[in-house]
Amino acid sequence: DVPQDNLAKGVLMKRKDGYLLAIVPSSCHVNLDAVADFIRQPVGLATEEEVAAVFADCEVGSIPPVPSAYGLTSVMEHGLQGLHELYFDGGDHCTLIHINGRDFHRLTADVPHAQIAVRIH
Repeated sequence: DVPQDNLAKGVLMKRKDGYLLAIVPSSCHVNLDAVADFIRQPVGLATEEEVAAVFADCEVGSIPPVPSAYGLTSVMEHGLQGLHELYFDGGDHCTLIHINGRDFHRLTADVPHAQIAVRIH
């Protein structure tokens, strides 16, 4: 079993000048107000159609948390920092990528960190 706090998920959001990818643990929801405060502009969730268009090489509903592969700006939940290992969706609903924390943070080195997640009960 994969700990939900170590399973990173991407959440695609719309903002006035395009899209933003939030990266949070799968044990959490994105706090839209916190993201809006951090980037200093309103955000909303992207539609299923928009997600499918941006992640056209992925199965529907799969959003790998690798913003650089899709030319997206991003923000990551601060709580993902410092984990020894992470897992994330590989672009379909069958492939799970397992990566050590240092390599994941190297992969997302230019992604700012902020408190943007709220734990799901």
